[in-house]
Formats: sequence, structure tokens, C-alpha cells
Amino acid sequence: MVAVVAAVTAVLGSAAVAWLVVGDGAEEPEPLPVADARVHVNLFSGRSNPVIRISPERAAAVWDGLEGLEETTEVFEWYEGLGFRGFIVTAEDAERGKVAVEVRPGNVLVTRVTGGGAHDTHLVDPDDSMMLRVADLIEDDIEEPGVREVLEPWFG
Repeated sequence: MVAVVAAVTAVLGSAAVAWLVVGDGAEEPEPLPVADARVHVNLFSGRSNPVIRISPERAAAVWDGLEGLEETTEVFEWYEGLGFRGFIVTAEDAERGKVAVEVRPGNVLVTRVTGGGAHDTHLVDPDDSMMLRVADLIEDDIEEPGVREVLEPWFG
């Protein structure tokens, strides 16, 4: 099993970039930041995507879901067209830096940015457990018309 260390994102307008750091289990992984966590629903083009603030407890539930996923060296070719493309979960902590977890069907990209730079880790999620986990965490917070209908297949 892979020990996941962290993830970070840089949000530029309505676009976001994410990274991940994974450990080999030799050291105790540093806790992921949970303060000021947000879930970006990667849905629109040309306008802002819905963003839902989540509590530290719900952010921890996202990070916990990464533990059972396997790391891969495969570079993902993700759909970048119109429509729902997945979720981007971001968090920032003054001591631990920034983390972004980009969750898409079948895979996850985690990025951690600290004073020492950024590091990406690609994870395989064959049963879409992270898509389902994030959707369930934000289901009650979706207020924007049309967004709930798009996400309905991912709600448990």
C-alpha cells in the first residue's frame, strides 16, 4: 500500500492545476493541510466553476480516501472538453504548504507545493471511489441550478 503525503493547487481564474506527493512508507507521512479546504466542481468553460468550502473533518475524509490507491507512472490523458470533468480539492496551511487533489473518473492527480517546490503523484482509482467520496461530501451543499443534475450520477 502506498502512503500518500499531500496535494496542492494553483487556481488561475476558473482553471486549476494540481499536484501530489506519495511516500514509500519508510517514513511517517506528514499530515495533509485541512484549513481553508475547498472543492471545485470542474464543470464550466468561460465562467467560474462552483466552489464549496468544506470543514477540516470533510477534508480529512478526502485525504483518507487516497490511502488505498496505487501510484502509477502513467501520465493521464484527461478529457478537457465541455462538461463535467471531475473535482479539484484544494487546501492551504501556512506550515505545510498548498495541496491540490484533482479527482477524475479512474484516476487522481495529487500535487503538493511547499517552499521546496511542487511534486506530482498520479494514482489509479479503478472503481471511482474518490469521485463517489467527494460527490457525497458536497451533495448537500450544491445550490447552483443545473449543477445537481450533472452530479446526480455520482451521488451515493
